Amino acid sequence: MPDIKRDNVDRRRFIRAVFPYTIHLQTPDGETISSYTEDLSVGGVKVVIREQLSIGSNVRVSIFVRDDEVKCLGKVARVEKKAPIFVNVDFFDTGIAFSGLTNRDELVLTICVQEMERRRARVLNERQNNPEN
Repeated sequence: MPDIKRDNVDRRRFIRAVFPYTIHLQTPDGETISSYTEDLSVGGVKVVIREQLSIGSNVRVSIFVRDDEVKCLGKVARVEKKAPIFVNVDFFDTGIAFSGLTNRDELVLTICVQEMERRRARVLNERQNNPEN
């Protein structure tokens, strides 16, 4: 594998919500992988899974956001092996870029991310105003 240099510049175009929504990925060979989102945006999602998917592979994505199911196609954009912490099992941070979102699903994700960002800002504001808590 080539040595990849990172410059730590975040080039993502979308605000991300950090929340564990249930997600199912269906691989081209029909395997279903279930997990939880690490972060989520209108442009894509990061999940931690045991399977090592190939960069560039296509998956079908189903994410359960509150009472809505968002379905779209996705392309694996990033795979990075995580260092084992408690068990000797490999896990992979997997970034998936969305394609084919309907207007409705895009709106569901936009509202979700905006609500999570407002909550995060409110919590940070409360912590700054009450440092002893």
